[in-house]
Amino acid sequence: MCGHLSCEACLLSWVRGQHAECKDSLTCVMPGCGAELSGTEQEALLGAEVCAERERLLLRLGLAMVSRRRRLPN
Repeated sequence: MCGHLSCEACLLSWVRGQHAECKDSLTCVMPGCGAELSGTEQEALLGAEVCAERERLLLRLGLAMVSRRRRLPN
């Protein structure tokens, strides 16, 4: 991660919010930073089960987007 400091409660709240919004990546809480949290950091905050479900959801969303693009007329 980027090295910005945040209390655990603030970071957890921020990451849970990003997760609930199905953001592609989970990032630093500091405005303008945008550094992505590593898989290890995500797992430490959200837990292994939530991270695994998140990966499955993002994969399904990505596959749905590809499928829709293929059906669009040229």
